[in-house]
Amino acid sequence: MPISAERQKLYPGGSIRSVEWVREHRGPILERAGNRCEGTLQRPNCRAENGEPHPETGSIVVLTVAHLDQDPSNNAWTNLAALCQRCHNLWDSLSRTRNAAATRWRKHGAGTLDLFACEAIAAAIEDAPPPPPPEPPPPPEPAPEAKKPGLSAERLKAKIAALRAKTTEAGCTEAEAEAAAEMAARLMQDHGLTEEELVMTEASFAEASTRANWRTDLAGAVAWATNTAVILDRGALTFLGRTPGPEIAAYLQELCVRAVERERSAFQESAHYRARRKSSTRRAASNDFTEAMVRRLRERLIILFRPHHDGKASAEAKRWLATRFPERRDCTRSERKERFHEASAHGHAAGDRTRLDPGLSTDREAPRRLNAPTSGKAAR
Repeated sequence: MPISAERQKLYPGGSIRSVEWVREHRGPILERAGNRCEGTLQRPNCRAENGEPHPETGSIVVLTVAHLDQDPSNNAWTNLAALCQRCHNLWDSLSRTRNAAATRWRKHGAGTLDLFACEAIAAAIEDAPPPPPPEPPPPPEPAPEAKKPGLSAERLKAKIAALRAKTTEAGCTEAEAEAAAEMAARLMQDHGLTEEELVMTEASFAEASTRANWRTDLAGAVAWATNTAVILDRGALTFLGRTPGPEIAAYLQELCVRAVERERSAFQESAHYRARRKSSTRRAASNDFTEAMVRRLRERLIILFRPHHDGKASAEAKRWLATRFPERRDCTRSERKERFHEASAHGHAAGDRTRLDPGLSTDREAPRRLNAPTSGKAAR
């Protein structure tokens, strides 16, 4: 049953969500009960498991910690019991009968208190023996050695986020909100998740080379523009940061790489390129074109996204990258000298005419139109 604000103040820490109540009382009681209902005098054999369907009602069990004497300030070990919804409601029925009788007494006067309520209270008091001592705790179950198969990191994060969204403001009861918060914390502990892992996301773009090249140069500007960090790892450029930064970064990287490859193919059909007779000079002209186009694209990305750049979010992404890849190393390449100025001029012009906001019409799903990413502050 819902707990009033006045009664919550009697709990340790002043709330059922306080760290003192959860760690010092609720957690140990659930551990004593083996995460199962401990039963009451009305239903002594109930052992419904938390988070599983109730063996009789079929509804999902949400264990709560009940004060057997209805006094939230009495947190003695023998006065607390882990109960499912059904057992908790049955145990509280006596208290509800008393409260209803008291309400009628105050509303109508002592002379009009109905006989049925008096008889019900008297019968309940006579039939209800004192609470039994708690049963000895069952032997602890062995800790799971591995995560549940088939539960990916993304599905796990989504499950935790859904549990955290179950609050009283969202329409849940106090008991449901408390149990959901407890289950979310347990999932994080079981799977070794931190707060950063819940908010940080990743997106990758395939990269065949294991060395720095013009695509890694381009990825550095893309990461700056989208408030993310990037690393070349295991055949992919991986962008890390707060959503939607990594997704936009991977899309923008693909957009720019395809534009460079398309324009370079067109340049290799031009008269300037064909005028080069040797394969070495043709390769040099193609490289000059590519370097100039990438350089211009980097400049345009910085100009386009400067109003949305968030230094704090970028620093946060870099810290997370350092945590995820502690053995990383810098990926740089030496500068090369320009040989064909005209090829560079063609590359600069190609970078100027490349659109940075179209949608992709390929089999890879991406936003139809690229918008500047939300800053880290707004994303929070």
